[in-house]
Amino acid sequence: MERCKGMRSGKIILYAAGGIYLSAVLSTNYFIPVFSESEIHPSSFINYMLKISKWIGGYGIVWSILAIALSYLLYRTGKHRRERCGNLQKGLILISIIFGFSNVAGQCMHYMDCLPISVSQGWVLFTCGLALGWAIIFYVAAYWGIYFLRDKVKGKNSKCGKIFEFIDLHLFLCSTLFIFVCWIPWIITYYPASMDNDVFFQLATVIGYRPPSNHHPWFSSCIIAFFYKIGLALRNENFGIFLYILFRDVIVVMIYARCVTLLKELGIKRWFYIGVVFFYGITPVWGAYAKHAFKDTFGAALFTFYIISLIVLVKKVQWNQTNVRFFVINGLAGVFAALFRNNIIYCIGPITMVLVFWLLRQKVFWYKISIIILCVLLYFLYNNYILELCGVEKGKINEALSIPVQQIARVVKYHDNELTLFEKQEIDQYFDYNTMAEKYNPILSDPIKDNADFSPGLVNFLGMWGKLYFKYPVTYLEAACGQSYGYYAFTPKREHWEGNWNSNMTIFNWIFADPDYFEKFSFHYVDSLEIPRQILHKGADIWDQIPILNLTDTIALYTWMIVVIAYYLFKERQFADMIPVFAICIVILTCIASPVNDCFRYYAPVASAFPALFALVGEKEMALGEAS
Repeated sequence: MERCKGMRSGKIILYAAGGIYLSAVLSTNYFIPVFSESEIHPSSFINYMLKISKWIGGYGIVWSILAIALSYLLYRTGKHRRERCGNLQKGLILISIIFGFSNVAGQCMHYMDCLPISVSQGWVLFTCGLALGWAIIFYVAAYWGIYFLRDKVKGKNSKCGKIFEFIDLHLFLCSTLFIFVCWIPWIITYYPASMDNDVFFQLATVIGYRPPSNHHPWFSSCIIAFFYKIGLALRNENFGIFLYILFRDVIVVMIYARCVTLLKELGIKRWFYIGVVFFYGITPVWGAYAKHAFKDTFGAALFTFYIISLIVLVKKVQWNQTNVRFFVINGLAGVFAALFRNNIIYCIGPITMVLVFWLLRQKVFWYKISIIILCVLLYFLYNNYILELCGVEKGKINEALSIPVQQIARVVKYHDNELTLFEKQEIDQYFDYNTMAEKYNPILSDPIKDNADFSPGLVNFLGMWGKLYFKYPVTYLEAACGQSYGYYAFTPKREHWEGNWNSNMTIFNWIFADPDYFEKFSFHYVDSLEIPRQILHKGADIWDQIPILNLTDTIALYTWMIVVIAYYLFKERQFADMIPVFAICIVILTCIASPVNDCFRYYAPVASAFPALFALVGEKEMALGEAS
């Protein structure tokens, strides 16, 4: 008896220590403390302890309550795992460790603009302890997330009242109406639409004020220009853009409503898919994007529809219901998504190859598989047609080289005195060497890449880039991390103006462009609606400060939840169901390689398609029943 009490007391102490440790990890300040002369001590060890006291900022009742909560969570996790006779899941441990080091690396870059290895050996050891703490936090969160996926999200719905019964019977219509009604205040008060420089650029390339360009997808430019011309015919430019917003948003809302019905059809519980309706309806970012005229709103929704079509196709093949229309829908969905965002083709191409290989193994008829292949080929034929026969300029290769460009710029900034004359001359062939150090921005490649000239040859550039890598590997790693950490590390939100006004969930509440565009276009807001516009904008800012609600805007949370879903499907041996997850992961990788760090606009296709992935964990038996 005394031995059992001793063991119980030991566990209580262990869990309490774990909670204190994790709260200390969460409260750590990522900066190098500056000491006054009176604080500096002759002993280096005491100085290091002094630094640790400055780094850990867990003073106060809030952090103490958090430590108690974390202690209890560790206890509940251990007890739950023992009751279920679960093992530690080595794969999840590995993912947790990767997360821990990725998160700490991102936080170091955010606060110090360098990795721990560039600071000191002591800081490396200290951050290893932080990485372990974050790994434990991730493991516990993922453990309960998997339990949530396995036992709480899927299953049959209980009986409900007449209101929910009506909603269930008309789920698509109710979802469509609810989301659209939530968006109407944004659409009306921002009449005709908010517009940034990209929108004016797209219009100008089609109208003839600029040479035709596929820098922004030519197809999407033609669509918005079509409605603009309707406005010109009616002698009202504003109304033409407003027609485009209405036309686009009706389609977007229907796509998101289809995502909701998919969740119901594949056996996800009512409380969850109703929550998804609210996610699309009341989360400010979707309403804000609904009133903006850029290509990203349509692109995000069309990619979501591609993921939906991919999930449906995979499920139908598994159920041996290979109707031709599912192949047609999937093929066309991929094409239209790529026609509104150039980077989506980097997802559609590889996923199509994986899908074709899997379909062949499922012994699906060739003529059905060829439909998807033909659709992808049509996209490339269309692109070749507009580039070769219509005189549309091809998008520059600069966009795809953001990280290599940033790596070279960082080398110039921090190792200028170490570079040889020959190396400087090589770099100067592609960039203005003398201005690189000044223009370098760790989170934005535009100042460097927009002025780069790769005419001397891409192969030669990559050769030069490769040689510098072996000379400055840590600097290269820091540049890559600094350009991308917002997509996988939990760091504080940046100001909206950072990253060319692209950081975080930017509302885009303006009509703004380069001055020469204003001479050719006459778009303007309704002055009397200025106060409602400000109310919506400030309401979105408040949303961003409210705990739990602001997680809808946290990019890294989506990334790691998608990783956990992939791990869950792998553990359940649902390998075919991982194809749609891989598609989303590829888009995340394109964001990591993009010109702007922590850009929700680039990440929007991932966030909007994310709810559809929960359909993959639905009850198989119920899904078969629904299909029949």
